[in-house]
Amino acid sequence: MGPGVPLPPSLDPRRGAGSGRAGSRRAGGGPSGRRTTRSGTAGRAPGRRASTGRVRLVGRVAAGLLSAAVLIAGGWLWTIVRVFDATVHRVEVISADSGPDIDGSDLNILLVGNDSRGGLTAGELADVGTQADAGFNTDTILLVHVPANGTRATAVSFSRDLSVYIPVLGREGKINSAYANGACPNNACASVLTPAQQRAGTKSLIDTVSRFSGLRIDHYVEVGLYGFYSITKALGGIEVCLLHPAVDRYSAIDLPAGRQTISGKQALAFVRQRHGLPNGAYSRIQRQQYFLASVFRKLTSAGVLVDPLKQLALVRAVGSSLTMDAGLDPLELARQLQHLTAGNLQFLTVPVTGTGQNAAGQAVDLTDSAALPAFWDKVLGRSAPAASASPAVPRTQVSVTVRNGTGRVGLATQTATELQQLGFTVPSTGNSEHRTGTVIEYGAGQEPAARTVAAVIPGAQLRAGGGGGVTLILGSDFAGLRTGAGSPPAGPTAPAGGGGTGSITPPPRTAAQTDCID
Repeated sequence: MGPGVPLPPSLDPRRGAGSGRAGSRRAGGGPSGRRTTRSGTAGRAPGRRASTGRVRLVGRVAAGLLSAAVLIAGGWLWTIVRVFDATVHRVEVISADSGPDIDGSDLNILLVGNDSRGGLTAGELADVGTQADAGFNTDTILLVHVPANGTRATAVSFSRDLSVYIPVLGREGKINSAYANGACPNNACASVLTPAQQRAGTKSLIDTVSRFSGLRIDHYVEVGLYGFYSITKALGGIEVCLLHPAVDRYSAIDLPAGRQTISGKQALAFVRQRHGLPNGAYSRIQRQQYFLASVFRKLTSAGVLVDPLKQLALVRAVGSSLTMDAGLDPLELARQLQHLTAGNLQFLTVPVTGTGQNAAGQAVDLTDSAALPAFWDKVLGRSAPAASASPAVPRTQVSVTVRNGTGRVGLATQTATELQQLGFTVPSTGNSEHRTGTVIEYGAGQEPAARTVAAVIPGAQLRAGGGGGVTLILGSDFAGLRTGAGSPPAGPTAPAGGGGTGSITPPPRTAAQTDCID
């Protein structure tokens, strides 16, 4: 709940009893407050009157206790909300003109773990088991999709080395560098970011994920290393189960095999370790999903955190550890998710084909572009479209003309450059009459090629006609290309499981699973 937003009247402790007293009556009084005449009670036995009196007394006591409970609960909730609002760090990073909202009233929340050590003392660095290091990479990135009815949710993990188009760079790069490239152009940052740099980094990451997924980001939540450490301590630890002992000097993990409760330094090490694991960074993704599932189960279990002092400690730890957008109302989000069960909280990972090099010469993970359309359909809970009878056409075999119908100067040229970076051929660009919707026109026999273009243009409409080739006409709803779709970028690839940065995507899992993992 944002600052200054009142609680619902039923929970507001400042609301007086008010009209609740209007219905009270004096003992023995009638509806108008006058005493009932003796004739009005004729025929009633003394025992009946005594019994009725006891029932009324019990009812009044129960009503009083219930009223007190509501006031106490409301007052405590009011305190909790105020403490959270006073401690959480808010940033203005969600803009109203961030492109078409293809999933309507559903929510898309970007959840980010920032590995920055900036501002940590020597003692805090020792607490989290790491050393001072420059950089602002976001090695943990999850996109949480919540349908409007709140009955299920899907958390999508991104490999930190996933090759994606980064708008502020104007080229492909590792997704974990999008924040740093936005915050620190040419590495021009001190060890601690200014508020303006923080906003620029956050917006860069939001734009990158939105461009890749084709989804509008509605909210943003970020936690740093020490914040994660503090939250797990305030939670009293989280249960995990390891198939094998875990010891690694890079992450500082030192845990035995079996089921155990971890917090603080070892909890942070559990979600950070990638050396010595079967699938490297993808085993770490599995650890992160597993840990978040365990946190969800703890927070939603009966009787958890019934101690008000522990509640307050947790709220202070969470509030002081998080950065979130100014419009996110945690209380409203909790209401929306009140019927979410562990079995309906699903974790997925963006599919990859293997590893290779991007245009910048970086070793990266390459998306399994052929699998992405069905992947995003699963995330959004929609049925996959019927398979086209036309065969797929690789991007390198598609020629597309670009026309600008938005009135935005240079948009056709910019889009043409981005299409070329994705492998398309663009013979020409130009302007067209103003239009609202983006359209892909195609001539006879060109539908397969048009569908390849449509795979990277969220919301574009296919339309037969318009000559013999494929023409992309940009409308005012155009929000950029979706780089995480269509054919894979050029470059060498390794087979799945081929080492490097790791290329085995973890299988889907839900928060109800309590098995042991690597």
